[in-house]
Amino acid sequence: MDKGTPEGLKIALQYFDLALEIDPNNALAHVGIANVWIFRYQVGMVQRQEAMPLITTPLEKALELDNTLADAHIELGGYRCFTEWDWESAEKELQQALRLNPNHAGAHYVYSHLLCIMGRTEEALPHSELALELDPLSPGNYLFYGIVLHYNRRYDDAIAAFRTVLEIEPNFPFGLFNLAQMLGQKGTYDEQLAINRKILAYDAELTTALEDGFKKAGHKGAYRAVADLMVEWYGKPDKSVPAFMISSKYLDAGEYDLAIDWLEKAYEEHDPNLPYLGLPYFDPLRSYPRFQTLLRRMNLLDEE
Repeated sequence: MDKGTPEGLKIALQYFDLALEIDPNNALAHVGIANVWIFRYQVGMVQRQEAMPLITTPLEKALELDNTLADAHIELGGYRCFTEWDWESAEKELQQALRLNPNHAGAHYVYSHLLCIMGRTEEALPHSELALELDPLSPGNYLFYGIVLHYNRRYDDAIAAFRTVLEIEPNFPFGLFNLAQMLGQKGTYDEQLAINRKILAYDAELTTALEDGFKKAGHKGAYRAVADLMVEWYGKPDKSVPAFMISSKYLDAGEYDLAIDWLEKAYEEHDPNLPYLGLPYFDPLRSYPRFQTLLRRMNLLDEE
């Protein structure tokens, strides 16, 4: 599961199912199944309506079997955060997980992200650093650490963390996506383009759009062409791309109004990545009233 790839998640799910064949009351296996579907939902492999019961049913079963299992409270906290956008309930679950197991790396790194989402970025750093000490070989830990560094505007350190993710697992989807974001922020556009070539290599049409757009109008033209193609695919069962992903490509292209249009669609879809709107990556949109409204609707904007 830590590979984060479609094939890795498929194999992980097979092993969790096998564990339940051997012992249907294995709470950790139920948590693992929920985790696989949360990951698939987060990266857009499945739609919300399909993912929700596949997440909540095993999670409820795990808590029914063992309410003292820190892993179950971690997953529930993540669910409350990324699918329900309920920051207060998420914090309660993650604090309970930390009480049950103070040395659980996953509890610390998920809590670090919730703290960042809630605007408590400096408070998040010690949790993320401790997660790395507790589990230094997990690509997920370095990924979460890099995102916390991004929130804290330590861009070079964040890039280094994302590179470590890809040293451990070269095809980790979030590692590639976050590294591309950071390279764009730093103005390292050629390498950003190279990473996006790798991200989009799964589809020949997207690759062609990227290259044609680059030839016609440089880096921004490349991302505009990709975004336009994704828009054509939007809503098609065999090709659909999450609105959040479309928005990110328009943002990379410098098309800020279009980026906000698609963030608003992502809000309608209840996309699990929208809690990250506080990242500095979205700074170009902050002066737009529609973006401020979106933050307010998600309770991500401190009211004076």
